[in-house]
Amino acid sequence: MDTNRSIMGQSQTLWLQGQMAASVATWQVLAQQVLMGRMMLPAELLLVIAQLEHASGDTKTALLTQLATMLTELYTIKMRLDMGDPSVTDAEKARLSTVVPYNLDAWDGYGYNREVVLQTAATLGKNLIVLSGDTHNAWANELKMFDASYQPTIPVGVEFATTSVTSPGMEEYAGLTTDAAAQQFETVITAIIDDLNYFNANNRGFMTVTFTHEAAQAEWVFVDSNATTAYTTLPARGKKLKTLKGTHTIIPA
Repeated sequence: MDTNRSIMGQSQTLWLQGQMAASVATWQVLAQQVLMGRMMLPAELLLVIAQLEHASGDTKTALLTQLATMLTELYTIKMRLDMGDPSVTDAEKARLSTVVPYNLDAWDGYGYNREVVLQTAATLGKNLIVLSGDTHNAWANELKMFDASYQPTIPVGVEFATTSVTSPGMEEYAGLTTDAAAQQFETVITAIIDDLNYFNANNRGFMTVTFTHEAAQAEWVFVDSNATTAYTTLPARGKKLKTLKGTHTIIPA
């Protein structure tokens, strides 16, 4: 939240604020490279994932087993908390609350600048749609401002992020060797990151976004192979989501 840290720079930030203020369009579409949503993950998960990137053999097998166990445990704790289970211990809560940003090269590393953008959209009453990429995976986030105690408030915008066409994503870095492993990972990560609405961890493809006066809709299309023109799409892994004008929340399309 250091005010001297800026991903945009003062000139570009002032330009964006001026463009938003002058625009009478239904949607303000900010197309840029990196995730704006708050991707705060339990530190224990990222420590294992960081080791996996360079591990091999028995070491990698042991780390994958450890990661699978962590995912199951963290998901169970989260579900118990959501159901109001009074038996959840302080140590268990700490496993979920001890978080670090997924990527400090994204907007998570420039929290103050992100707040300026989000507060500008909220103050002007704009329908903000952020289009992002560069993570090699597909995501959808509700963008929330901080309150005075640095806690997220109501959504003030929506982010749709596309997967890569060819570059490997989380399936390589987290050792997700099967669709079942990827889907388990997606379920846990989506559950424990409150602002995250959708995540695909292992498929390649593209995203289309369609705007009407009443809604902005994103559709993610994935293919079974990006190494040949004889590919087929994967409807079961595809996704359609939308946000309605004036809501700043994500719903099924």
